Amino acid sequence: MHEKLPDCHFVIVGEGPLREKLANDIDTLGLRNHVHMAGLQNDIFRIYPSLDLVVSTSYSEGMPLAVLEAMGSGLPVVATNVGGLIDIVEAGYTGMLNNAGDVAGIAHNVVSLMSDGFTRREMGKAARKRVEENFDLNESVRLTSELLLMLAHAECRGESNINAADFH
Repeated sequence: MHEKLPDCHFVIVGEGPLREKLANDIDTLGLRNHVHMAGLQNDIFRIYPSLDLVVSTSYSEGMPLAVLEAMGSGLPVVATNVGGLIDIVEAGYTGMLNNAGDVAGIAHNVVSLMSDGFTRREMGKAARKRVEENFDLNESVRLTSELLLMLAHAECRGESNINAADFH
């Protein structure tokens, strides 16, 4: 990506056990002036307006709040097609999806979107609309609460086998 977008900057938000290795890799590749490690952020909504897109390269994922926040902020997403990401990101409409570990495909999609401002902005608008229409926070909290209550009641009754079809 750096070869094709030499003026592009990347921001890594968050913390984790691989932070030191990642920082060393960034230094080894000579990318310290282009890859910025922002660490854990308390007010991520102040960061989203400074971004052009968000990339999520997870190998395993549930329902990633960061992707929903990014899309709700009007940003397209380049992500892996794992877990809940395939239900959130509409490939070619609100962002791009790649197989987990497809580094070349992810890089290609980032370069494509960063090189095409019109498509990137249109995907961002579609992403925001999708989150507004399909991922209401109040509804998500209600459904999560319903699931937790159902699981707690099942545990109290000694049931250890909850069928996903029971949750709606």
